[in-house]
Amino acid sequence: LGESLACYYGLKALEHSALPTSAKHQVRRRFVDPTRRVLAGLLELDRLHAGGDALAYPLFYEQGSTFWAELDQSLSEATSGKRTLDEFIVPLLESDLPSDGKLPQTFLASLRSAGGPKIDALLDKYVGR
Repeated sequence: LGESLACYYGLKALEHSALPTSAKHQVRRRFVDPTRRVLAGLLELDRLHAGGDALAYPLFYEQGSTFWAELDQSLSEATSGKRTLDEFIVPLLESDLPSDGKLPQTFLASLRSAGGPKIDALLDKYVGR
C-alpha cells in the first residue's frame, strides 16, 4: 500500500513540475501502463515478497501505480470529474489497515459507492482477493 501510493502520488506531483511535458509522460509511462500484463495481484505479490521473493518488489511500483492511476481515473469518470482518489486517501490512511494486506472494507465501500462496478474489476485485476 505505502510503496504503490507513494509512487503514484509522486507521479501526480511530477505533473505539476516545470519539466517538459514529454519528460513527464515518459516517466509516467515507465510506471503506469494499463496494458501491462498482470501475473499476480498485489496481495499475492505481498505474500511473495514477505516470503523472500525480491523480484516481486518492483511490481509494487509498476502494478501498484497503475492500479491507483486506473482507480483515480475511474472515480473521476464515474462522477463527471467531481471526485478523485484524493478524496479517499486521508480516510484510508487514517483507518486501521488489516494485517492481511487487504484494503479496509469501509474504504472499498466508499470506492464502490462513488465509482460503481468498475471498481471491483480493477480490484480483481490489480489487487486480488
